[in-house]
Amino acid sequence: MLVSKLQAPALISVGQMWIAVVLVAIPSYKELLDAPKRQLMIWLVVPLFFAAMLCTSCYTYQYMSLSFYTVIRNLTPLVVLPVERALMPADKCPKLSHMVLISMLLMLAGTVMYGEGIGHVSTIGCIFAFTNMILAVSDRLIQRRLLTSECTGLASSVCTVMNNAFGSIPALLLAGATHQISDMTSPEHRASWTDPCVLTLLALSGAIGIGICYLGFECQRVITATSFFVLQNFSKVVVIVCGVAFFGDPIKSPLAVAGLVLSVGGSFCYGKAQMSLQEQAAKEQRLSKGRLSLEPPAAQKAV
Repeated sequence: MLVSKLQAPALISVGQMWIAVVLVAIPSYKELLDAPKRQLMIWLVVPLFFAAMLCTSCYTYQYMSLSFYTVIRNLTPLVVLPVERALMPADKCPKLSHMVLISMLLMLAGTVMYGEGIGHVSTIGCIFAFTNMILAVSDRLIQRRLLTSECTGLASSVCTVMNNAFGSIPALLLAGATHQISDMTSPEHRASWTDPCVLTLLALSGAIGIGICYLGFECQRVITATSFFVLQNFSKVVVIVCGVAFFGDPIKSPLAVAGLVLSVGGSFCYGKAQMSLQEQAAKEQRLSKGRLSLEPPAAQKAV
């Protein structure tokens, strides 16, 4: 709604970031002052990806329906899983199985079918969507690596403030370069920026963004980046329904409906497969520890 009303994706991102900085920095200023300086310096790479991800997301909404964007984002595991398996330690990598591979094929087939079913697909929108997906993958992988190794001493509130404070700088530069700041002074845009409804939506989006950012950090300390994206799948059904109900997203074609079903169904199958693999790995680890504890001390020492 904000992108449709304001036509200023980068400025919307800046507004959301500043809201987050104000609301999070005030109650957590002591944590900011006590945070390890070296870890803060290492973390500075993350806001660049965070800002790029947020801005490309807003730009995508200018060219693509909410439902189709959600369907494309369902393909994220196809990118993040092989990259995470290559970069993360063996004990923190997502696992593979036949069900995982089948579910990814279902998501891919669903995306192709939905695109064919709706007929017109914006090439620019697809470029923005896939760019945003790659940036989101990079952002989550970098965050998980730092939160589990180099930056374990940083509180989630500190990471949230850092991302939004420093991420607003490149977003603000982008807004200036694309004339979004100067366009605010025009009568049409000035009326939109002073509309109480628009300002309320901006405040709500900023507040919700805080929850997404903060809880995202907490999740990534304990689960894989792939599993993190799986968690988001449960909200996608609601997002698609809202896209159809409020924004008139096209699903009249039977092929489009089938594509949606395959895409969302594949996401849920993928999530179930990953959770089953994690439970199996945890069970094997407990059994291994149990066998080791039953062995004589001499045997344990030899092991």
